[in-house]
Amino acid sequence: MSNEKAENKNQKSKPIVWIILLLVAIGGAVYLFLQLGTVKEALVKLELEKEHQRVELKKELDSLLGEHTTIKAEYGELSDSLAVKDAVIQENAKEIKRLLNTEWEYYKIKKKLNNLRKITQGYLQQMDSLYTVNGELVAENKVMREKVKTTQSRVSALEIEKDEADIRIAKAAIFKGYDINIGPYRTKGSGKRVFTDKARKMKGIQILLTLGDNSLISNGSKMIYARISGPDKKVLCKGDGDNYTFELDGNVLQYSLKQSFNYTGQPVELKMFWNKVISSQEFEAGSYSVDLYVDGYKVTTRTFDVK
Repeated sequence: MSNEKAENKNQKSKPIVWIILLLVAIGGAVYLFLQLGTVKEALVKLELEKEHQRVELKKELDSLLGEHTTIKAEYGELSDSLAVKDAVIQENAKEIKRLLNTEWEYYKIKKKLNNLRKITQGYLQQMDSLYTVNGELVAENKVMREKVKTTQSRVSALEIEKDEADIRIAKAAIFKGYDINIGPYRTKGSGKRVFTDKARKMKGIQILLTLGDNSLISNGSKMIYARISGPDKKVLCKGDGDNYTFELDGNVLQYSLKQSFNYTGQPVELKMFWNKVISSQEFEAGSYSVDLYVDGYKVTTRTFDVK
């Protein structure tokens, strides 16, 4: 009888055990499901971060290549001399693009980008060096050095106190013009020149002025050049050859008139006249411009109109 009771008791306890096991299994499944969701969410975030990093690295690469292309364009044909280094840069860029599209190793790609940046910086430094020794730049630098040297020698010759020297150095070593009279003229029967504003009566253009003294300007032979432009903006010139040109800041310019004078440290009065190249030639009506240059500097610009 007692065995029957025990057996009945065991039979009643079995469903409870199965229920407990079932609840434990369900709880475990729910836990695993929640964990799986968390892991999946983390993987999504990791994938998004990875894509963001890839995009940023690609932008960095594009920026480097864009700067490199700009540098090549700015230096023009001079960049051809560094074609080998340019090929190295392009090959490195190609390898980085391949890694970005196939193999994802952030630090490996970042390292290659930093190395590429160093190569492009070296390319720019070499390009600057080549440009510095370029013939045209060397010639310009030589002219500037000579001007600085001349100015320094003039200042040294003054032998004055430092404060006075600083004030004088601040002044440009150029001639100043005054009593300037530039304009068209006609001639009377006596041959005297008088002002006119009629193109048909014009015989020529007169340039009268006085160049003032300047202690920074060395004494000696000087040359003044006049460039007269007509209404058509062309320079009036007696010929097209090199005999009618002068240099200004490395440029070759045509001149209409030139006149040498000896500077002794005192004011100098100058007179220059532009006459018709052909007596039958007529001056055009309109606006004329006259520019005067001495020692590579512009002294003045004057304009006048004739009708």
